[in-house]
Amino acid sequence: MKRLTAFLLAVLTIIGATVFTANAGTEYTMPKNPFKDVKNGKWYTKGVLYSYKFGYMSGIADEVFAPSDPLSRAMFVQILYNADLANEKYTESSFTDVSTGKWYFKAVEWAYRNG
Repeated sequence: MKRLTAFLLAVLTIIGATVFTANAGTEYTMPKNPFKDVKNGKWYTKGVLYSYKFGYMSGIADEVFAPSDPLSRAMFVQILYNADLANEKYTESSFTDVSTGKWYFKAVEWAYRNG
């Protein structure tokens, strides 16, 4: 899972760098870094801030992103859900092990219903 996390952050860094370069004439500001564990100058910093700014990822707790932690399946499906800008209003789970009270419930249900 660490490889998957590193891969996703690398992709988001490339996307972020591409967007910043493509929009060089457009005023674009990076958000203030809210994460104590994301240091400026690291290879993943721009990707993390890009993901945070556009709502793909928000970290695992207030001020904690955990860039070196493994990415769980729940986190991965939540990223896909966020990237799709899904805002589904599911009230029932199709799975017995995913209760409606879990933070990833809507993302799992969205992924299941969308194949």
